[in-house]
Amino acid sequence: MSELVNATPQKGSTYLKLNILVPIPLLQESKNSPEDISIGFMTSAGASFKITSDDGTIIKELFDASGVTNWYKLSSFSKFKVFNFSGRVYFCYDKTFSGPNEPAQNITQQSFYYRYDKFEMTFNGNPADSADTTSIDYWSIPITLNGLKGGKQTKHPKSHKKNSVNAFINGATAQKIYEKLNAITSPTPPFHISGAIPALVPGPYNVTPPKHTRFCRVIGPSSFPTFCPGNPGIPVMPYNIMLNYLESLYKIFKNKEFARLKGNFAGVCINNDPPPPYGPLAAQIYDASVTFLNDPSASYHNQNGKFVMEVSGKGNKLNSRGGAEDTFSMQFKIDDLLNPSGIYGASAAFTLKYFREGSSKATIITESPQNDLFGWITGDLLGGFNIGAIGSTVKVDNKEVGTLPSSEWYNIPQSNMFSNLQPNNPFYNQYAEVLSKTTEAYNFPYTDRIKDSGVLVSLNPSLVEELEVILEDSTVHL
Repeated sequence: MSELVNATPQKGSTYLKLNILVPIPLLQESKNSPEDISIGFMTSAGASFKITSDDGTIIKELFDASGVTNWYKLSSFSKFKVFNFSGRVYFCYDKTFSGPNEPAQNITQQSFYYRYDKFEMTFNGNPADSADTTSIDYWSIPITLNGLKGGKQTKHPKSHKKNSVNAFINGATAQKIYEKLNAITSPTPPFHISGAIPALVPGPYNVTPPKHTRFCRVIGPSSFPTFCPGNPGIPVMPYNIMLNYLESLYKIFKNKEFARLKGNFAGVCINNDPPPPYGPLAAQIYDASVTFLNDPSASYHNQNGKFVMEVSGKGNKLNSRGGAEDTFSMQFKIDDLLNPSGIYGASAAFTLKYFREGSSKATIITESPQNDLFGWITGDLLGGFNIGAIGSTVKVDNKEVGTLPSSEWYNIPQSNMFSNLQPNNPFYNQYAEVLSKTTEAYNFPYTDRIKDSGVLVSLNPSLVEELEVILEDSTVHL
C-alpha cells in the first residue's frame, strides 16, 4: 500500500466485516470451486492482528511465530470479522505456498509455479483505514473491492465516487489483460537488455501446472533482479530499461534544469502526535531543480556513477535556522535509476546532503527513500518518469507538461498519461499504462498520487461496515 496510514489500534470492539465472493460464472469457466481456493492473512511487521471467522473461530496469521503456515479454504471460511489488521490478504488457486514470504518473482524457477494474488488492507477502526489491490509486482488474479454499509455501496469520502476498486474497466477481461501484458514483455532492441525473455509464468519449462490452469502470472518490471553494475541477473528484465529516456534528456538539456519538483509535503505523524515543526518529517513547502552532472557517455554499468542526476532545492521547514540550512541536495547514480528497483520500483538510493535540525553543519548520507520529505520528493521524481511527464513537450492548457511543477503532473487525467505524454518514444512505464487502461489496481508505486486514479477503498468505520471482495473471472488461455 503506497499511502501510509496510522496503524494504531482504537479501543473498543469495532470490527469490519470481510466477505469473499466467488461468482458462479468464475466457477463454471475455470472449473475451480471454493475448495480449490485458499485465503491467508500476512500481517506487516509489528502490526496488531485480531481476526475471527463469522462464527467466532480465531484466525491465525499466514506465517505465525512458530513457523507454521496457515491457509483457510473458502469452502469453509469466506466471511470474517477484522478487528485489527495491516498487511496483505492472499488467495491461492489449488497449490499453496509456505513461508516466510510469497514465492520469488522468477520465471525460470519451476518451484515458483503458483497461481496467487493479494489485496492490501489496514483496519484498526481509524478514519484513515483503507484497502487496495496492487499489480505492481505481478498481475495474476483480478480482484474487485467494494466498501458497503447496510449492504449498499458507499461513496468515497474524498472523491465522492463509488467507494470501490474494480478489477476490470473499459471492457477488459483477464484474457485481454494477459494478451496486452504479454505483448509488451516480448523484448525488442534498442530499449531492452539482450537475453531477456517474456515475463510470463510459466516460463520455458515443463512442469505440472496448478489445477485447471497453465497461466499463473505476468511479472512486473520492478520485481526483476539487479542488472547494474555487471551482468544482468537471472531472469533478465524484458522491459524498456529507460537508458534511452535519460540519454535523450541529457542531449536536450545538458546541465540545465529539466524538471521542477515543487509542492506541499503533509508531514509525518509519530504515535498520533502532530508532525514536528521542523526537519524532514515536518509539513512544508518544497521547491527543487533537477539537473544532470558529470559524463553521460560513461557506461551505465560504471560503479563510480559517472552519470549523475541531482535534485537540489529547499524545504521551508527543514531547519529552524532557515536560510542556507533549509537547502538540500540529492544525487542519484544512473545504475540505481536503471535497476528494476529504481525508476520502476520508485525506490532508487541516493546520496543526501542536508542540515539536521538546529545544525549549521551539513550531513551527508546515502539512503533509500524513507517516509519523509526526501522520500516524497523521490516519489515526485521517479513517478514523473513512470508516467512520462518529465521532458514531455505535450501541452496541457497551452503549457508543455515537462515545464510544469511536479504537483501539477498528477492532476492530469490518468488516461492522458504514459504514451499520450511521450507519443514518439516509449519513455514511460508500459506495464503501468496497460493496467491503467484495464483495471483500477495500483500499476506503479505512486499511482495514488494521480488525482483520478481511485486506487483506494476507504474503510472509515463511520462510513463502511463491510469490505466485499470479489474474485473475478480469471480465465486465461495461453
